[in-house]
Amino acid sequence: MRKPTTVPPGRAPFCAKLLVGLGGLLGGTLTSLSAQVEVGGTPLSASRALRPPRTQVLPAPALSFLALEDRLAPKGRPHRFGFEHEVELSLARDGVWEALPDGGRVGRLRVSCPGARSVSFVFSRWQLPRGADLYVYDDAREHVLGGFSWLNNKPNGRMAIRPVPADAVTLEYWEPAGVDAPAELVIERVVHGYRELDALAKSASTASAADCVIDVVCPLGDGFEDVSAATVQVVVGGLLCTGSFLNNTAEDGAQLLMCADHCGDLDDAIFRFGFERSACGNGPAPLDFTVQGSVRLAHDAARDFNLVRVLAPIPPAYGVFLAGWDRRGVAPAATLCVHHPLGLPKAISFDDDPPAKSGVFWNVLAWDDGVTEQGSSGAPLYTRDGRFLGQLCCGQATCGNDFDDSFGALVDAWPDVSAHLDPLGSGASTLDGFDPNPVPTAPPRLTALSVDPLPCLEPGTAQSVRLTGANFAADDQLLFDGRLHTKGSTWIDRETWAFDAPELGSGRHELELRSVRGSATLSFAVEPSDAPRLQVANGDAGDPFFSSFGPVVCSGTGGAVHLLLGSLSPLPSSLPGRVELALGYAFTQLHTLAVIGIGPDGLGRFELLLPGGPGLRGRTIWLQTIEVARPLRFPLPTSNRQAPVFQF
Repeated sequence: MRKPTTVPPGRAPFCAKLLVGLGGLLGGTLTSLSAQVEVGGTPLSASRALRPPRTQVLPAPALSFLALEDRLAPKGRPHRFGFEHEVELSLARDGVWEALPDGGRVGRLRVSCPGARSVSFVFSRWQLPRGADLYVYDDAREHVLGGFSWLNNKPNGRMAIRPVPADAVTLEYWEPAGVDAPAELVIERVVHGYRELDALAKSASTASAADCVIDVVCPLGDGFEDVSAATVQVVVGGLLCTGSFLNNTAEDGAQLLMCADHCGDLDDAIFRFGFERSACGNGPAPLDFTVQGSVRLAHDAARDFNLVRVLAPIPPAYGVFLAGWDRRGVAPAATLCVHHPLGLPKAISFDDDPPAKSGVFWNVLAWDDGVTEQGSSGAPLYTRDGRFLGQLCCGQATCGNDFDDSFGALVDAWPDVSAHLDPLGSGASTLDGFDPNPVPTAPPRLTALSVDPLPCLEPGTAQSVRLTGANFAADDQLLFDGRLHTKGSTWIDRETWAFDAPELGSGRHELELRSVRGSATLSFAVEPSDAPRLQVANGDAGDPFFSSFGPVVCSGTGGAVHLLLGSLSPLPSSLPGRVELALGYAFTQLHTLAVIGIGPDGLGRFELLLPGGPGLRGRTIWLQTIEVARPLRFPLPTSNRQAPVFQF
């Protein structure tokens, strides 16, 4: 089954590492890799104290009135999960700004929606200079989106940011010194999410969810993986719909998406891929595989269709498929629909009878398995051989009522969409689907690493390395010296893998890309660290820190020892000419936590054990090492500082 490549929990998607590590190196090719909404990294406030942001508190909507509206809403309305506040919040005017010692600056604005399940934004003006970053996060920093960068700039100057599951969200913008022009960031709408995005809304009927919704990964969905991969959830402000990607006769991979016109303008829409459960009826469904923005190509309210071109290149790792179509106007023997009912993970419904043609619509008289709901608006009706017939407009079918759904017919929309679906002017009446990223059949070949030699240890998660070659596939495995590597390891396309470099000792090592089609190896070097370095777990600022926690990894001079120091204070300690520390508050809050020996390969590892206690819960612990080697060097070499958060 086609699925987006899994990104390990807490890790940014592929561009997060690739762009941070290689932005300057890739130059002109960077734009082609900007498909992700986010390019990763860490907000500045995670590693240094900043002035508190100013908070804009928005009034809570009348939930009882919204509930009544939702209960009385017809089937032909998108599923609403959020109330849209019309605002004009400018980060330049409404944010708190702070100058930085290096000449850069940072601005922060906190938006509070009391009682909200989620908060999201639509920007009427979005323009970031090169080198700048914007992050969006909740108060607990459990959900951090970004960094957003100049790669997200669009010709129309607009932008939307997907919902953050919280009732208060901070926008943090960092700008380096010497940018060509300051950022323009103006929020037009704040979406107060009053429903959980992935929770099943209660039906007015007594039917259970199991009677209504069939996950695409259930046995009934077997054999329909391609059309499932063509179907995506569409987030439009506070509304949810469904759309499908369609092939064209040029088979050039054009990102053409069909949705319902009543879902509204999709210029600012967020398109969510692979939002489906891991198992039939249960299991997590990822929400993070998204791209944003589109341009309208053709639409009509009477026939209820809206054909758009999605602007951001869709990462191959998302596994999208471009569905075929049938514009003959001949009723097939049976049909199916893939959709997101009530904002739920992807579902599938079947009608074992021919649809009826009524005016410009195909009518499904009764579903035999599954049913559609609000949130299914715009969903594709397919023939059983996977060809698109039309998009869901309206009808009476809901959970507990299997009868009557209407789909705008492609045959009647054809005069307006033919230039896009048949750019060759072939006159084709049917077209098969197209995989824009087919799985290779030849064994992989490895060409080079973007960083060679690798450093012995480069703390943090921004040390991305690019492996280039040919015939790569999402199911391939990356191994170092025979050990499977999963840390930040992401398939990008047939010629590129991105990964966080592992902690390897100095010397020669072997990388292997293993596949069912064969394997390939590449030898590379690791050079010793030129200064002490410290890595705590993944190296992310704000990492949760447990009573039994590990590993701690140090690199430095072979045969030396590192004193691992901890403090609750990030204020420095200084003994001029002897040691300069970035923590400890003039040594008054400094504690030696461990003595770690550095092996001849330049690495030392330790499993840190700290006693738990309520006084440390939720506190940041600042960590740093001092290297002691013979002969002694003064001032004593010190490592970088890291700052996990103590949790129990």
